[in-house]
Amino acid sequence: PPTPSSATKVPPAEYRLCNGSDKECVSPTTRVTKKETLKAQKENYRQEKKRATRQLLSALTDPSVVIMADSLKIRGTLKSWTKLWCVLKPGVLLIYKTPKVGQWVGTVLLHCC
Repeated sequence: PPTPSSATKVPPAEYRLCNGSDKECVSPTTRVTKKETLKAQKENYRQEKKRATRQLLSALTDPSVVIMADSLKIRGTLKSWTKLWCVLKPGVLLIYKTPKVGQWVGTVLLHCC
């Protein structure tokens, strides 16, 4: 049975009747559209993330792509240090005498490590 105190309670905002000037009133239909836009944003984000991942993987597996190129000091067999030019490519570290990539010194395979 309803009590006098329960009859004076204000209904939640979802059930409130609102006129056009009431700014606090949110209709259930606007909530659905907000949910739909959120769903669309999430789906777009997932698709963009997948596309970026595919691009990164294809770039890392392409042997013509140079990830990094810089000089490196490498120790020889007689404990002497030599400054050589190294080029890091996917799965391979190429070693040259000079940055002009003219005189090849060696190759280190990285995918088998």
